Amino acid sequence: MKTDLKSSVADKGKAVSQVIHFLDGDVRTFHNIDTSSIEQNQCTMMNILNGQQLEVHTKRVKFILVVPESPTKSEGETMTKIFHFKDNSKETIHGIIVGSEKTGEFRKFQLQNGSMLMVHFENVNLVENFVK
Repeated sequence: MKTDLKSSVADKGKAVSQVIHFLDGDVRTFHNIDTSSIEQNQCTMMNILNGQQLEVHTKRVKFILVVPESPTKSEGETMTKIFHFKDNSKETIHGIIVGSEKTGEFRKFQLQNGSMLMVHFENVNLVENFVK
């Protein structure tokens, strides 16, 4: 299944940074990712602006934080979610805009600070929700 992730990022065609959290505890940060060339199928392919290509296998990913170069703060009621992952780890994310969730292999949530959280729900056992 091929999914277009470009439409999920507010700054289409602009450079973003991505912080990728893996199931094995590894955390990697990538800068200058061109959002106009992101595609997803069995793995996520991202073209970095300097011409390099990055391949990330989605089955290894817990979540990805997408940070635009110039984030625009979002307005609206916020909530906190605690994600419980298959590896028995927990991640607490504050400032999720209520009603911003988009479903897919990665659930996408708009954050109050202008970033986007993409959670690989295949690796999630439980989600706790707390509306402020």
